[in-house]
Amino acid sequence: MEKEFDIRKETLKTNLLGQILVKKGLINKEQLQEALNIQKKKKGLLGDILIELGYISDEKLGLALASQTDLVYVPVEKYKISKEILRLIPKDVLYKYCFVPLEKINGVLAIAMANPFDKENIKKIEVLTRYRVVCMIGAKTQIEKAIETQY
Repeated sequence: MEKEFDIRKETLKTNLLGQILVKKGLINKEQLQEALNIQKKKKGLLGDILIELGYISDEKLGLALASQTDLVYVPVEKYKISKEILRLIPKDVLYKYCFVPLEKINGVLAIAMANPFDKENIKKIEVLTRYRVVCMIGAKTQIEKAIETQY
């Protein structure tokens, strides 16, 4: 698992999120520069800043992150989560780490997470569930809506 993250870090360094968003025509260079300036002052994730500014949706951010890395984007709103999986994790934990469990197969739990690059939180989820976790990218608003409607 550690090796996968090392590979993703290299991918992240060579394919910057802002450049991907500009190249895809989702934001322009001026919007990117404004968000980068805010990021320097406030710290925080570029994608979150772009969403706060109203330049992109969290779904478009998720799709861009998927093209930036080797992770898969999952349209969470189209996913029906089984009752058995829902019983694994308390609702407040799902909100805290902004994820939903999707599938459980042979000791592996597939989850959709708004920030699948947070290794510390992924380890906490693994300890809590006693499953090895495989992450996919999900839009934050879709994850929150799934937690509300399916729990």
